[in-house]
Amino acid sequence: MAGSGKITEALLDSGANISLRDNFGRNVLQQAIFQSYFSEGFARAKIGEIYPMVLTENIKVKVDNRLIKLNYHSIDFFVLNFLISIQASALKTRTFFEPDGIKVDDLLEKFSLFPENILYGYRKQRAYLSAHLAKNEISKNTSDNRQLYKRVGHGFYILNPNLELLVDDNWTNVYELIKFGNNENDSHLINLRAGSERSENMLKVYARDKHTSNYESFGFRKDLEERIAEHQKMLLESNEQILKYIIEKYA
Repeated sequence: MAGSGKITEALLDSGANISLRDNFGRNVLQQAIFQSYFSEGFARAKIGEIYPMVLTENIKVKVDNRLIKLNYHSIDFFVLNFLISIQASALKTRTFFEPDGIKVDDLLEKFSLFPENILYGYRKQRAYLSAHLAKNEISKNTSDNRQLYKRVGHGFYILNPNLELLVDDNWTNVYELIKFGNNENDSHLINLRAGSERSENMLKVYARDKHTSNYESFGFRKDLEERIAEHQKMLLESNEQILKYIIEKYA
């Protein structure tokens, strides 16, 4: 089966528009980031090839009538696109006792999966990311503060509710952009992601099984390795189907 990179390249060659957005406000770049957030296999095996193909040159934002252009090579560009991609969905997974925000620890865990061609190693460090978020939170009164984020608890952040993005030559509030529309329950996409999640969960179970005493048995080890290979193949195929569906439907 062709890889996701080849699928993406073919779709782009046929005229797919990477700037168009789906019903969740995500362009193609943000759709790929979203898939990486919820699929470790996709983040490790696919995003590094796809990201450069669908990368936009910059993102233009406005805060309190101050215009800012974030270039693609900056950490601001990456983190902002990341939060636009996942914030609405990620907040649904928080526990009752947690603030309504994205935890820095969760960001670090996900960032660690991205290859170097997307995110340099030093940008995956806690000190670096924490400093970036703190520097650009709306409560800071410094001249170089871009006011991209709001801190809602110790180590928890969300997008600045007053942040606007330039979308199709119109300034749009970021929360208006990412809100779920009437088509948020895309049953086909949900089923595709469920298949990917099942394979990921089984691979985690098999990884634990490799550390049991049964693994010393040749028959058990052979059977386990065959099942691992089968689910690795299923996971890659599921992720390719998800990406193909997202780009074909929304781009």
